[in-house]
Amino acid sequence: MGLQNFLARWSTQTHTFIISFREISYSLEDVATQFHLPLFGDENVQSLTASPEEKLMNTALIKSLKASNVGSARATFSSWIKYHFGSAVDEKKCLLDFEKGKGFKPKLNLAAFIAFWLSRYVFPCLLVDGVNRSLFMLAIKISKGDRFYLAPLFVGSLYKRLDLYKRSMEAFLGHNYVLCFVDTAAL
Repeated sequence: MGLQNFLARWSTQTHTFIISFREISYSLEDVATQFHLPLFGDENVQSLTASPEEKLMNTALIKSLKASNVGSARATFSSWIKYHFGSAVDEKKCLLDFEKGKGFKPKLNLAAFIAFWLSRYVFPCLLVDGVNRSLFMLAIKISKGDRFYLAPLFVGSLYKRLDLYKRSMEAFLGHNYVLCFVDTAAL
């Protein structure tokens, strides 16, 4: 209940939390410190151009997205990780001996993990448990060593989700029917 009350103090006009003695906000410096996301980068996220090798990697990730969604309409985070990285041989005994996943490819695994990380922790979608296909090329570029300014993008994503939460709270008159996702680790 305390977090819900805190989130109710979000101002969509100023992008701050209004508390009794001042306004506070989540800044770029906070993101850089807490999540170690880069403030600056060499590349522009909006103008990604792919080499032939990167296009092949993107196609392979799209195919693995379809292959990892066994039994469901969408590949969940757990099925994505299991497909690419495998799982413990004996999960009941918690052995640390892992089998490789069906989609285990050394050249692709770093990009697959970064796509998971971006989808789950940096740019989470609304109530979706799954890897975001639109982040594949960014993940491939990061896995190749390109630097992007992720902190400003994360702050923008966080503000957008907080705005959505506040509008949903107002639309449902404070009842618990709010259907939006805010990463509470950032708060």
